[in-house]
Amino acid sequence: MNWRSGRPPGVRTALWVARECFGLPAARGELMAQGATANGMAVVGDVRDPRRWVLRNHHRDPRLDRVRFLADFADDARRVGVPFAPVLRDLDGHGAVAVGGQVWTATGFVAGRSCSAEPSDLSAAGTALAALHRHALTGDIRPVPGDLAWNAWLDFPDSMWAAVTDLTGIADRPVLARYRPHVAALGEYLANRPVDRDRLPEAWTHGDFHGGNLLVHGPRMAAIVDLDGVDRRPRIWDVAYACLMLGRHGPGDYRLRPDALATLLAAYRNMAAPLGLAELHALWPCMVASQLPDPRHLHALRRAGRPIMQALHRPLAALAVLTDPARAELLNGLLGELLNAATARHADRIEGRTA
Repeated sequence: MNWRSGRPPGVRTALWVARECFGLPAARGELMAQGATANGMAVVGDVRDPRRWVLRNHHRDPRLDRVRFLADFADDARRVGVPFAPVLRDLDGHGAVAVGGQVWTATGFVAGRSCSAEPSDLSAAGTALAALHRHALTGDIRPVPGDLAWNAWLDFPDSMWAAVTDLTGIADRPVLARYRPHVAALGEYLANRPVDRDRLPEAWTHGDFHGGNLLVHGPRMAAIVDLDGVDRRPRIWDVAYACLMLGRHGPGDYRLRPDALATLLAAYRNMAAPLGLAELHALWPCMVASQLPDPRHLHALRRAGRPIMQALHRPLAALAVLTDPARAELLNGLLGELLNAATARHADRIEGRTA
């Protein structure tokens, strides 16, 4: 990282916040790659200090109490081994600060690369996801829920479609129209096989558990990042999304690899309670719903002055695979076999320990 490159205009506010609000010796910085997120991020530091920090400007859900909760949650989970980046406190002891109508957080910089489809990476991802799902809040931390229910597309598709339509421009409408058959396929599935929400165990979930949000260093998971989506949900939401994003053949190719899924799920099953039949039935609907447009995300992109076309285009490749009738049946069969095998292995281990 070339810290002698000066101070680009995009990081000047981040440097000021780092110094004046968090007391960090930050004199240089550069923007981080943002992908499809609406949040702004910069790495800051100083040429005379080996430490680095990440300053994050929260656009997606800029409620100060919500962001402070996420910082407290990360601190709490780190104490029991969930690999989140270390949270810094501002000069008043809070995990987030509001400056000029913008909400900022600071974390330690964690070296690592994005999680790949290598077996060691998938095992680390499955183990980290199970650790998160086992976590129970301690102390007097008051949860502040996210602003969109996980099941919005499952239960209120018409309202969601109207909300998304209101956020798109005329140029975006042809792309948005391509979602219609996928929403219809989801509705048809749910009409025949409703999701039994009462039998879906809830946990603290990440909400966006893909390789870009998982930093791996050597054989271990160095950090889970981007906590904006953390919320209390059925854990199968995370499991389904992780299977889709980490078990695919590669970027843009959402055919699932049985070997990758087996490795990921085996690692998860080693640390978590068995997945039940109701969770298995919810896998495919959760995968599809996770790829449908999120009004919060689109609104945040608009607020940040960024186009929403890319955010609308990207999920369509996954939906084309998921809602293809032949592939959907094969997918459900494959996931069922893998989950049943993982559950059987878990039961065998329990019997061996108690014999």
